[in-house]
Amino acid sequence: MQHGLHRRGARARGEALAQDAEGFGFSGEDPGYQLAGLTSLAAMPEPQDETELAAQAIGQGRVEASPAHMAGVAAAAVTGRWRQPFVVEGEGASETEAPGDPDVLSSLMEQAVEDGTGTAAAADGVTVLGKTGTAQVDDGEHAWFVGVAPELFGEDGSAGLAFAVLVEGGGAGGETAAPLAADLVGALAE
Repeated sequence: MQHGLHRRGARARGEALAQDAEGFGFSGEDPGYQLAGLTSLAAMPEPQDETELAAQAIGQGRVEASPAHMAGVAAAAVTGRWRQPFVVEGEGASETEAPGDPDVLSSLMEQAVEDGTGTAAAADGVTVLGKTGTAQVDDGEHAWFVGVAPELFGEDGSAGLAFAVLVEGGGAGGETAAPLAADLVGALAE
């Protein structure tokens, strides 16, 4: 009996994770553009078991996302609004409310850069909020850093500059992608 309850609980948590993921654009629907031949599809299928639930909760497992999509996730975390990334202004989809408290998520992203795994993303004179990541793939690890520089190009209600850095085969995000993010933000701030 308890094993069945355990399974139902995992299913309910998986459904909740999938629902929250949809609030950050992980719909599995093609937004209709490609960048540099990379798919722009973002999907987080409902986990099949507790192991996959744990993996997907931290962005592993069968989660699919492009750098453009992850820049949008960083912006949604800060603004509380999901806006589909677009290639040409005016082509973006409508915006929706993103799950989570943007004040809390912004604070956590700020802490990650101030004294967490993303300290190498700090840029002189510009606030950077972000999150490091490492994606395990068949041929190694890809390094990620997603973030926002609120002072750059920001307008009322916008996240400012939202960006994602992906280094294929780069290993840990804090060691490889975060310094590149600092370079990007620093160059744009000049």
